[in-house]
Formats: sequence, structure tokens, C-alpha cells
Amino acid sequence: MRKNVYDVIQFLKFIRGHVRALFYITFAVLVVFVLAAKLFIPVKYKSFSVITIPTRYFQQPAVEDILPPVNDQQEMKTLRESLVRNALGNQFLENTRQKFQLFPSQTEDSSAYEKNMQSLMKQFEIISLNLTSFQVGYVGSEAEKTHQMTMAAQAAVVEHIISERSKKLTSIRDNLLAKIDSLGFNINEVADPLSTSRPEILRGELQGVRGMIASLSGRYTNEHPMVKKYRQRENLIVTYLAKNQIPIQGTVESRKDTKGLSSSSFADEDRYTDLLKQVDRLNLLIDYEERDAQSLAVVAPAAVYPLQPISPKLPFILFWAMLSAMILCAIYLSLKSFLEIAASPTARLASQMNLNYLGKIPDLRAEFLKSLPDQKKSDQQEMKR
Repeated sequence: MRKNVYDVIQFLKFIRGHVRALFYITFAVLVVFVLAAKLFIPVKYKSFSVITIPTRYFQQPAVEDILPPVNDQQEMKTLRESLVRNALGNQFLENTRQKFQLFPSQTEDSSAYEKNMQSLMKQFEIISLNLTSFQVGYVGSEAEKTHQMTMAAQAAVVEHIISERSKKLTSIRDNLLAKIDSLGFNINEVADPLSTSRPEILRGELQGVRGMIASLSGRYTNEHPMVKKYRQRENLIVTYLAKNQIPIQGTVESRKDTKGLSSSSFADEDRYTDLLKQVDRLNLLIDYEERDAQSLAVVAPAAVYPLQPISPKLPFILFWAMLSAMILCAIYLSLKSFLEIAASPTARLASQMNLNYLGKIPDLRAEFLKSLPDQKKSDQQEMKR
């Protein structure tokens, strides 16, 4: 036990004798690591925002008979990811290149342009957080520019999500209007048997068209394309009825009192009425989503300004610097200990091994005192005094 304590004390004394050298080694290693990180590791900043596409984007009970809902969670996740990734496609990259003047255009250097475009694409990150949310971020060398690029990506994704929804609803509405055109009054077929044999159908269509105009006028101006289209159809129907001397206001005949008409005429009339109702519902939904478009793509949080770089990381560098310094200090102490033992003077070796080296006259008086009992030792010491 005493020997172990003695060894520890000797080791601490040995380290204390080389504290200055150990300090210099540690300081030098830290300086080398910091300089190397500064010179060889590029500084990178990251900014990101979280975009959530709610479930109602794929499910709309008001028009589920027109637009079938998506119920599978994995399918919805795939569609969400597709929307986000398509928003950051080649067109977005080209717009970003022009806006921030990142590199020359394709006409100047085609090969370099393709490489720069691929590198720019890799700097944008899309990370799926859960079934409904995605993290959209950008990694760059400048904090301000990184934040601006993330803001641009966030705006592009939100705009793409909203526009794709609007395009889909508008496309369905246009298809329904085309079907209405084929069933109702057709300006290319003046002698339409359904229209000429049933004037009340034209009157019903006129009422439906006027109702659509009233509904659209509350949301759009008279210059809106949809309003103009229904105004034109209203004028055509009124003109056709006047030309054939058919009164605009008239009683609607019941189906029991109508003779000479096939069942397909009644079916077409019902289908025509249903299509008008579907178009009206779609218009209401389109108008609602235009006024509340931000609810289709929820951004929380918005693009975060990068306050400190993500690379190089100072704690990471300090950890490896300290570890390297400890290893070098251990190597230094080992070599120093070996050299001191190998080059120790004879007196130090004799002291450590408790032996007399050749040529030294032994101190007989000291050895004699050691051999005496304790009482005799004290007496001898008093006699010396």
C-alpha cells in the first residue's frame, strides 16, 4: 500500500516537473486544430422551415362525389412529398439562379451549368418529419443568403401546393362545363332536338345561367373570364328564344303531361341539372380556397435565420484537439521518463535502488544509529548536542 502511494506521489512530482511543457503541447495542438478548421473546412449555415399539408387537402366532403377523397395514409404521404419535391424542380432552380445570380447560364457553358445545377439541388434539403409535415431547408456559406434561399424555397413550395389544388378543381369544373355544353344550348347545333322540342329546358338553363352569374358576380368582377362566359351564354339563349318566338317566362310542364318525348330527354334534363349543381358547388369551393389559401399549406415555423454555422462545429473541434493533446502529452511523458531513467546519474540510481555505488565510503555512524534501539538513538542524539 505504501509503495503504491509512493509511486503515485513520485508520478505527480514527475508531472509537476513538466507542467510547462505539457501546457505548450496542449496550446500548440489547439492552435493547429483551429487553424486547420479555419483553412480547410468550409463554413456552412443552415436555414429551414416546416411546411404541413393538412388532410383536408386530399379530402373534401362537399365535393367528394366529384373529387374522390384519398384515405390511405401512406398514399397521402407520397402525394405530399411529391408536391414538395416537384415545387423545387428545375424551373425553381433556374429562377433561383437568375434571382441570386449564382452562376453563368447554360448558353455560356453547358457542362459547367449542369454541374452547378446539380450542386445547387443538393444544397436544398427536404426531410420528412411525419405523415403531414416536411422540413424544407438550404445549406450555404453565408448566413443572410442562406436565409433568403430558404425563404424562396418556402414560398415556391406553398405556391405550388396551392396552385396544384386550384388547377385540379378548375380542370374538373371545365370538364363539367363541357358536359353542360353538350347537353344544353349548343351554338354550333341550332336545330338541337332537345332544345327545340323542350323550350322549358332552355328556360331552365337560362335560369341556371343567371343564377351562376349572380353567384359569380358576388366574388368576381364583370371582367372575370367565367363571368364573361356565362354572360355570353345568357345572351345566346335569350337571342335564340327571341328568334324562335319562344317566351322567356313560361310554365314548366310536368313529365306526366308531356307526350312524344323519349325517356332519354328526361334523363338528359336531370343530368344537366345535376351538372349545374356540381359546378355551383365547385365554384363555392374554389372561391373558399382562394380566400383561405394559406390553410392548404401551413408554415410553422417560417424560415429560421441561422445565428451560427453548423460546420465547422467548435465543440467537435475542441474535443478532438484535447484528445490529440492528451495523447501527445502521454507520449511526451513516456519518452521523458525513459530518457531520465536511461540517463540518470549514479547517485540517483543508488538512491532509488538503496545501494552504494562503487567508490563511495559508507557512513558507518548513520548505519550504526539505525541499528540501535529507539531509546539509545535518542540518547546518542542528546550526546551529540
